[in-house]
Amino acid sequence: MGLGAFTIRVIAEANDSCNPMKSTVFIFAYWHDRQWKTFVGATVKVWDLAYNLSGMGHEVIIFLPRYNFQKSDLPFTVVEIPLMDFPLIRNVTFNLAMLLYLPLAVKRWKADIFYVRRGISLLPLICSKLTGSFLVFEVNDDPYRRNINPGSRIVKKIRHIISVKSDELYLKLCDLGVVITNRIKEKIYGRNSHVDRDRLIVVPSGANTSLFKPLDRHECVASAGLQSSKKYICFTGSLLKYQGINILIEAAPHILKKVPECVFLVIGEGPMKDAWLREVKTSGLESEFCFTGQIDYYDLPVYIGAAEVCVAPFLKSVGMSSPVKIFDYMACGKPVVASKITGTTDVFERTGAVEIVPAEDPLELATAVVKIINDKELAGKMGKKGREFILSNYDRSTLARKINDEITARLANQNISSKVRASADRLNPPGL
Repeated sequence: MGLGAFTIRVIAEANDSCNPMKSTVFIFAYWHDRQWKTFVGATVKVWDLAYNLSGMGHEVIIFLPRYNFQKSDLPFTVVEIPLMDFPLIRNVTFNLAMLLYLPLAVKRWKADIFYVRRGISLLPLICSKLTGSFLVFEVNDDPYRRNINPGSRIVKKIRHIISVKSDELYLKLCDLGVVITNRIKEKIYGRNSHVDRDRLIVVPSGANTSLFKPLDRHECVASAGLQSSKKYICFTGSLLKYQGINILIEAAPHILKKVPECVFLVIGEGPMKDAWLREVKTSGLESEFCFTGQIDYYDLPVYIGAAEVCVAPFLKSVGMSSPVKIFDYMACGKPVVASKITGTTDVFERTGAVEIVPAEDPLELATAVVKIINDKELAGKMGKKGREFILSNYDRSTLARKINDEITARLANQNISSKVRASADRLNPPGL
């Protein structure tokens, strides 16, 4: 199973006796950037998809960079691909290793389905076509949005061009495309006339409702080691510029003027953390802001549960997405205040669970937060509506079932079409 130093490093294997396997599914997810090395948010949706597909009886093998993600007690197989963890060569070395690992994996498992989350590698696409496997391509955000994170402008431009061209090739050749919002779907169709209108389906981010669920706030405060005398306003997510923590910092004095016992929990890691810590210090808000850093994913519901209200103060530059944090907040039964971002927060506007405010407006953000904190009945109603909305529409097991059913239906159609073509060939042999 090995090839010199490149031996497939299988971390956790599914138990073949647990479920009668229906299909073998390869899932590919790429995270090369240093900031994602231990960031669970980058993996969680794919992790949940692998869990749910495994629960349906599929044999699932997931391919990830060798970044030491949590891998114990998994019902699926993880194959870690080595790479040289240095700028500019991470992706190159990852793909060179994949050239060796992927043929070995195909020989061992004989995949029926390739599920690829957008990246800049064409190896899974090529391999799926060579093996005749069904190819699913997931577009997890707006593929045309420019990278607004820190870094070299030239490098970002090159990466953007390569990424867009790679995405367009996948979308042209895949059997099924999975996108997270209707607006992104229409944007893709508008820019790609070669993509069939029936090729894409919409599957939002959703939430793991078994993990993210309402908990007693007082117990959560105690469990998280927080102060019972404080009222917590919670943000969770990657600390990237578009998350708008600077707007929350600007809103803080207005909130504290009305509710002085508030503390702002900022949970996560990212390249903007140091800049925002400096801004908090400059604003004299060090005792009112708590940057927790990264916490264990399975502890997130406790921190969310400790909050009076949760926030998503996106900047206008965030573009179109399906924000995991808002789904998680709602699944936990928490009232939410979020920036109005067309193509991102539209789905939440009529839920009665999310107060939508103008983006980049600290005063409007503060007003909405204070209103909810000071009205327990309103907060309770919003939280209840949010939980019901997620359970009825956006539970990740339900969304995984939608993907599974769509693949099953399209495979069946492909088989029928193949049989029809074979029958036609028999009835009308070449040369007659």
